[in-house]
Amino acid sequence: MNEPNPELEKFREKWREEVEAKLRPEISNVVIQSSSETGCLDSASLITLSNVGTPTSSQKLNKLEPHLENHSSSSYIEELIEQDSSFCPQTALEHYEQAVKRENEGNLGDSVDLYRKAFRMDDKVDREYKLKHFPPVGYHQADSNEIISPDTKVVPKSNKHVIDGTSNKVQQLIASFAEISIEPETTTSENKASYCPFSRLPDEIIIHILIFLADIDFAGFVRVAQVCKKMAFLVATEEQIWKKICLESKIGFREMCYEWSQNITNGPFCGLKSSTKSQNQEIDLLSQDKITEILLHKNYSSSWYEMFRLRPRIRYNGCYISKVNYLRPGEASLSQVSWNNPVHIVTYYRYLRFFRDGSVISLLTTNEPVDVVPFLTKDFLETSRNSRGNSQSPSKFMQNALRGRWHLAKYLGNKTGSKIGDFTGNEIISNNSFDEGNVFLETEGANEKYFYQMKLSLQSTPGKKSCKNNKLTWCYFRSINKLTNELGEFLLKAERPFYWSRVKKYGDGD
Repeated sequence: MNEPNPELEKFREKWREEVEAKLRPEISNVVIQSSSETGCLDSASLITLSNVGTPTSSQKLNKLEPHLENHSSSSYIEELIEQDSSFCPQTALEHYEQAVKRENEGNLGDSVDLYRKAFRMDDKVDREYKLKHFPPVGYHQADSNEIISPDTKVVPKSNKHVIDGTSNKVQQLIASFAEISIEPETTTSENKASYCPFSRLPDEIIIHILIFLADIDFAGFVRVAQVCKKMAFLVATEEQIWKKICLESKIGFREMCYEWSQNITNGPFCGLKSSTKSQNQEIDLLSQDKITEILLHKNYSSSWYEMFRLRPRIRYNGCYISKVNYLRPGEASLSQVSWNNPVHIVTYYRYLRFFRDGSVISLLTTNEPVDVVPFLTKDFLETSRNSRGNSQSPSKFMQNALRGRWHLAKYLGNKTGSKIGDFTGNEIISNNSFDEGNVFLETEGANEKYFYQMKLSLQSTPGKKSCKNNKLTWCYFRSINKLTNELGEFLLKAERPFYWSRVKKYGDGD
């Protein structure tokens, strides 16, 4: 029963080799030699430490060193395994060191858990680990229990085993570098305390800065809300900024047209005498501000911010584009028999650009926006009219453009309706049902005998909370005979809504 089992001995030997292989990453260059005479280990002559993997490994060896004299190599390994398995990290740095160790061993699951525990205990534990194991040049962390006399020659740990065998040339080289000073590591940007002088300004000054910014560049003013929580709060809640935007800015409601101000040909409106024009404009501005105040409390909960977002308004820093696709049956070939007929997909575009003076440019073409939008200006419109038939002109895309005028529906208070006259003085449009989102347009016709009349409605794109009043839907589209006032309705079955697109080249739309 007590006879040795060779297979069991081989298994034990193999197991010891595997354990030794696993311990080598932790304790490097540990050489264990057995003595044939005494059969025991001498800690002073048998163990040589050249490079210790981690400080915890050296501490373990120091604790086990008094017991190595009466233990064999296998018992030493077994004791080291038991102590390593029973080690429980306490501080954040110990958790981090164990996580690095598990990661090197390939145990990523335990490594991630230890990393999380370490960072929960100390969010800067990675810097502490880096400072301990990879100290910068010139950095020395003295041990609190270590007392060094002034005459003691300090030698790096990694060079203790070779200091005695250093050649004279190496000693001379070391002496030549002795007087060179090593500059300490400069503080990184991570360790510097962030300081922003702008954050110490009082809110009153910041509000004035934001008011000027909103007047110069409204898009930049909105992007300020992305800087920090304080800016987001001021942009969203400061009512005096939004009041200035609604009443006095270039994109405010004073810049909207609520009555005809021009003829279709972009000339002065004949129904308004030049002598009383400035006086009427002054009265209109005052009444328009009063209407804005009434609607503020009636429809927008006394919030200037909500009023600017939700109240219908025309945008001048871009254009409105409608893309229409429809199918048209093609003609079958007469030379060959086919089982099907060809179908054509026709695509055309409608463009509308509004101006502050009450004029508008309307264009129907098959050219894509990338070709048309840069030329959708009054200058190119006049140039194209003067150079008709010239296909080489850069304004050739504007040859079919039409001049016109526009206005938004005006709030009438307790009045039931009003009559709005066309450029000939005939009262043909009745605005009985008030809806501020209604936009009325009149443009030139296919010839001088007719002109076109459109009614569009400002709406928001569904599903997009940030996009308000960026869509113009059709209400009606008709042609009117100037001589007989006959109306001809166009079918809107194939027509699609206009969507607003910002154009940087237009600037503020002037």
